[in-house]
This record gives sequence, C-alpha cells and structure tokens, in this order.
Amino acid sequence: MSEKWIPKKLKKGRVAKYLRVKYGSAAFTKDGKKIKIEYIRKAIADLKAKGGNSSLIRALRLAITFKGMKR
Repeated sequence: MSEKWIPKKLKKGRVAKYLRVKYGSAAFTKDGKKIKIEYIRKAIADLKAKGGNSSLIRALRLAITFKGMKR
C-alpha cells in the first residue's frame, strides 16, 4: 500500500481523457493504466503557452501532487 498513486477519478476522468486525445497511448504505460508524469508536465507547458484552460492546468498539477503521495 505504500506505492505512489493517482486516484481513479483522475486516471479515468478529465486528465486522462485530455492526455489520450492530445498524446494518444504514448502518455500511458504499456498496460494503459498509469499516466506518465512527463506527459502531464508537457501538457501543462502547452496549456500555459497557449493561455489555455486554467481549471485543466489545476487538475494536471493535482495529478502531479497525487503522484508524489503515498497511499
């Protein structure tokens, strides 16, 4: 239970859907269950550069925060 995690709501919700549309399956691990952190960071940079959706940026940052936490 000490593994790092991202809650299911973020994995299957808005963050995952955005990353799947923007980067395809490359943003996920081979099994398709975990999101790669570098693609989250890349998406934040892209959204900031374009002046994109601030609530989506917050959701992406939250995913990074959860990734650093232990269950």
